[in-house]
Amino acid sequence: MAVGFLKGGLMKHLACRALSAILLACPLVVLADEAEDTFNQLYAEDLKRVAATRSDDDDLALAKQLLEAAEKATHQAAFLALLCEEAHGLAIKDPAGYPTAKAALELLAANVPEKKVESLQKVAAMCQRPYATARGDARAKAGEALIEALTVLADAQAAAEDCDGAGVTLRQALVVAARIKSESKAALQAQLAALGARQKIEKEIAALKAKLEKDPQDAASRKEIVRLCLVEMDDPAEAAKFIDETLDGATRKYVPAAAKPPEEAPELACKELGDWYHGLADQATAPATKSAMLERARAYYERFVDLHQADDLARTGAALMLKKIEDALAKLGPAGESQFGSSSVTLDLGKGVTMKLVRIRAGKFMMGSPDFEQ
Repeated sequence: MAVGFLKGGLMKHLACRALSAILLACPLVVLADEAEDTFNQLYAEDLKRVAATRSDDDDLALAKQLLEAAEKATHQAAFLALLCEEAHGLAIKDPAGYPTAKAALELLAANVPEKKVESLQKVAAMCQRPYATARGDARAKAGEALIEALTVLADAQAAAEDCDGAGVTLRQALVVAARIKSESKAALQAQLAALGARQKIEKEIAALKAKLEKDPQDAASRKEIVRLCLVEMDDPAEAAKFIDETLDGATRKYVPAAAKPPEEAPELACKELGDWYHGLADQATAPATKSAMLERARAYYERFVDLHQADDLARTGAALMLKKIEDALAKLGPAGESQFGSSSVTLDLGKGVTMKLVRIRAGKFMMGSPDFEQ
């Protein structure tokens, strides 16, 4: 009887857990069904109407209407996906609809993460068509558009941890750049080299993690994992997962702080983190990773100067350090591209002295964090 009672209780417990899982999953299904019902209610008759005509004009008109609706539905992912995919399907029928089809795909990629790579692949395929048929100056222009689409796709693939796919995409872009003699060829080669370096580091990290899993007391492996994640991969959040008492005091102090957004750092911590990251730049093995450390340092110094309004040596020193970082990034060339966007900032050093720092953004590289997407 006791055994039977235990079995019965266990079965009831498992059944309840299964039911809970089903109920938790239901909202997603309901949302998708609701989106489809709403879409059909609004546009099913319109789709039938344009399908019944031979002209593509009404298809394109409806595609534009769907795109306008999608732009107002960016917070309803399931509904947005239906609108964008239908808009793309209608607009792609005629070259005149390509801009609308491209805009629909880009809107979908920007708002529905799970659809991003697929959407950008379709954008690249769209750009391939005019490039394949154009001649002369038109071919060069179409080639540049294709290179841009492939570069954006490669970035998304790398952010999704599909480095092999990103490599294939970048090589396609490099072939186009060579054929049309594009100025982007050197940047693409550097980006491909950076991707190869990233893949190599990822393999090193995986091997070290395997060693650490077998021997949690392997302090050397732990220290190297933290360094690789922090410096070479520019991923302090991942590095923070491996912090323990065997690491030095500075690492234990600053890595968890660096894993948080710079805008959350207190005033004094910004100065310390800026100094720390500036020192880490010397540990970087490649220009792109050195750039990433300098960019991190710059973000903290800029925040310190913004928060610290006292006309004292600390503020002046931080402002001058920002100038040194700008010079170092300029010497790195394309690898010194900012991860924090193009901007300029004017620093008030006190006593009527100001310093304007201009941030120059070059071609985007992928060694940085799909998330910084990046």
